[in-house]
Amino acid sequence: MFLSLIAGLLIAVLAGLGMVGLDRLGFYLIIVVPLFAGALVGMAVAIPAIRRRASIPPQIVVAILCGAVTLGVYWYGSYMTYVEDWVGQVQRATPSATREEATAFLNEVLVQEYGASGFQGFLADYAAAGLTISRALSSTSGIELKDGLAYAFWAVEGLVLIGMAVAMVLRRDGMAKALQPKTDTGGPASPIR
Repeated sequence: MFLSLIAGLLIAVLAGLGMVGLDRLGFYLIIVVPLFAGALVGMAVAIPAIRRRASIPPQIVVAILCGAVTLGVYWYGSYMTYVEDWVGQVQRATPSATREEATAFLNEVLVQEYGASGFQGFLADYAAAGLTISRALSSTSGIELKDGLAYAFWAVEGLVLIGMAVAMVLRRDGMAKALQPKTDTGGPASPIR
């Protein structure tokens, strides 16, 4: 169980950072990236438990926890990227501005616009800016999700990520069979212990 938790947390942090990186590069495919991150986290939780034949309910709890950590890392990384972009813009416009002054100015703007500063202000700004779902290489503008719809969409993405992590834990018996060494006859050599 402990090994599953450690492996799950390690992969959760790496998956969250990978999501931030893909988002930063503009290559974040909605639903697909959280689905893939959830699969990685779920496998990291399930594979160490196969050899120990750990009970599934605790593994599900670990998968949910690690999925939540992935989301936390992604959103915190997105927030830090947002702040750094803002600081860079302020410092380009006013070279004498310090990082602290630029951050304080950002928080003032967020409070003025959305009534919240810091992470809550960032989320409100992101939701107000919204996101657009469109087909690749399409000339149409696509579906725009703003405000409440953006929050709902982000919740769905979070549920997809955590759901996939749990699904991978539930599919661990299939993984166990795939990981068993095969004999010359094609059957399993011996049960995994």
